[in-house]
Amino acid sequence: MEQIRSDENLLDALVLNSKRIGHAFALVKHPLLLEEVKKRKIAIEVNVISNTVLKLVDDLRNHPLAVFLASNVPIVLSSDDPGVWEAD
Repeated sequence: MEQIRSDENLLDALVLNSKRIGHAFALVKHPLLLEEVKKRKIAIEVNVISNTVLKLVDDLRNHPLAVFLASNVPIVLSSDDPGVWEAD
C-alpha cells in the first residue's frame, strides 16, 4: 500500500505543473505518466548512487535511467548528497 501512495506523488507533480521531479524512481512503472512527463519536458532528477546504496536497484544496468534516456526524457543527474554516500 505504501508504494501506491508514493507513486501518487508523480501524478500530483503533473497536476501541479512541476518543471522538475525529484527521484521519480517509480515513473517507469507508469507509461502514461512517463509519456506526459516527456510531452511536458519535465526534468527528472536521477540519483543513481542513492538508489544503489538504498538497494532500490541491484544492477545498474536495470536502473530506470536507461528507460528515461531511451525515452528522451530530460534528466538531471545528482549524487543526492555525496557526503553521506562517501561518493567522489
